Amino acid sequence: AAGDPGTTSIDGRINSAADTWANARAATDGASVDTTTANMTLERSINNGPNYTIIRSFFLFDTAALTASASISAAVFSITGNGTATINDDSSTVHIVSSSPASNTTLALGDYDQVGSTSFASMTHASWNTTADTYNDFTLDSNGIANISKTGVSKFGARNSRDLNNSAPTGDNRISCNSAEAVGTTSD
Repeated sequence: AAGDPGTTSIDGRINSAADTWANARAATDGASVDTTTANMTLERSINNGPNYTIIRSFFLFDTAALTASASISAAVFSITGNGTATINDDSSTVHIVSSSPASNTTLALGDYDQVGSTSFASMTHASWNTTADTYNDFTLDSNGIANISKTGVSKFGARNSRDLNNSAPTGDNRISCNSAEAVGTTSD
């Protein structure tokens, strides 16, 4: 849901402080939170020499309408491009993972480390469609399907492959997308 706080769920990103790779990746708190930008950075890992910065995104959805009796055999997580070019210095991949922020309706600096380490789906940066309002589809594996709440809020996140796999970047790697704050209801 758009806004901060959201009514039942929220999306947004948390940036690490610029620091060594080990410190930026292992930090428990982020340096800044953004939950109100329509065009947000989905994920990022950057070498600012000698410091690094990591961006992790959070996507929460109210999926309670499914009900406990629902049977989920397949699921696709879709995110729209926003017309911003992809930067891909290290041939990176975006991974969809779980998330567990403290609140369903807002993000805090302390949620930075509340992203999962198991990839539910991935897409190379080279495959990302940057065209505004065009969906990029991630077919969730069985772990991703199991992460869907049938009676509450489903909590997902996005991480860059450099972050997920603990491989320090040599350059800048990032993708931008629309958030719930995007104008209209067809691409947020």
